[in-house]
Amino acid sequence: MCYTYFSPRLIIRNGDMKNITITLSKIVSIERPYIDSFEIGVEGKQKVQVFSVSDPQMWNIFIKIAIEKSK
Repeated sequence: MCYTYFSPRLIIRNGDMKNITITLSKIVSIERPYIDSFEIGVEGKQKVQVFSVSDPQMWNIFIKIAIEKSK
């Protein structure tokens, strides 16, 4: 099972096979291409990270607000 957590500075995904921590200042894009997930482009990485969550629109908005406030 995979869990995604959000803090004012980080997004953390704890998965069965791999854990991912993304600093908000490294996010270059955030999109919601699917109904049950969103994807994040991270500075210095070619592949986007896909996060499956129950309400991707809410996550998208919260992350964008946190990025703006951290600038």
